[in-house]
Amino acid sequence: MVCYHRIVDHVERGLFPEVASASPTMLEQHLDMMGEDHQFVTLEQVVAWLGGGVALPSRALLLTFDDGYRDNFDTAFPILRTRGLSATFFIATGHMDTGELLWWDMASTLISEATNTVVDLPLLGPITLPGPDERTSLARRWISAAKLLPNTARLEALDSLAQSVSVTPMPRPSVAMSWDQAREMADAGMTLGGHTSSHPILSRMPPSDARRDIADGLGRIREEVGRSVVSFAYPNGERGDFDRVHKQALADLGVVLAFSLVSGPALLTEVTADPYGVRRIYVGSGDDSDRLRLKLLGWSRVYEMASRMRGADDGREDR
Repeated sequence: MVCYHRIVDHVERGLFPEVASASPTMLEQHLDMMGEDHQFVTLEQVVAWLGGGVALPSRALLLTFDDGYRDNFDTAFPILRTRGLSATFFIATGHMDTGELLWWDMASTLISEATNTVVDLPLLGPITLPGPDERTSLARRWISAAKLLPNTARLEALDSLAQSVSVTPMPRPSVAMSWDQAREMADAGMTLGGHTSSHPILSRMPPSDARRDIADGLGRIREEVGRSVVSFAYPNGERGDFDRVHKQALADLGVVLAFSLVSGPALLTEVTADPYGVRRIYVGSGDDSDRLRLKLLGWSRVYEMASRMRGADDGREDR
């Protein structure tokens, strides 16, 4: 299972560029490479296999895309359709309903558009703002710190950030997929999966709130698209971002497969053992075809294991 996010040549001014996974050209190169050694499968095939109905090839590969950005429809979808491929799109429904920016894009925009020389940033403290070209690293630091907060505190910090930089972001066209586009993709054979409504880190909120956000996202997809939703991807998706409480909530809500961003690839035996914690390979903008091939061969899992062993040796908790 591989996980993409945005497919763009250039991220819109001010938005967080590190959500970009590949350019359109790079995605096509990835698909060429992956098709040489793997057999693409659909989520429906994986679900049928999990239920004992069909066999999967030994080198099965499922394509997934997270968040529900408009470029998934504008760019990724035509590339997949031209090649006769299907993918699963895990969509956070809140920004589709409102057109508002996802929280990390809002934080990046606020930092990008700030005009004060010195600002007291919540979570980071007083800081002299760097030039425009250096603000991505500052946004990355702020977003990383915000992810560690309880959900309500993260939202409060985002409000405080807007106040501290005294910026009202200029109106811009929505970067979220529309429901009409989601329906068109589903009608063309793409699969839609849940990704919550507001994209919180589930473990950073009370279980009842987490269940509600999961249910709201699943419900909106079912309502708008008129199809069952049996798959889900955990927001952020790292170890510690979800637990057995969230897995049980998904099972109660009719989900049969849930995906993390713990380093993949996933072994089929692992999927059957824990269908609510399936590993995926994260694809980032620095992953050319050679690097992605290494990830498909398990390089990321080896690196993760080595990092965890080093953390244990040093007495540090691995994040």
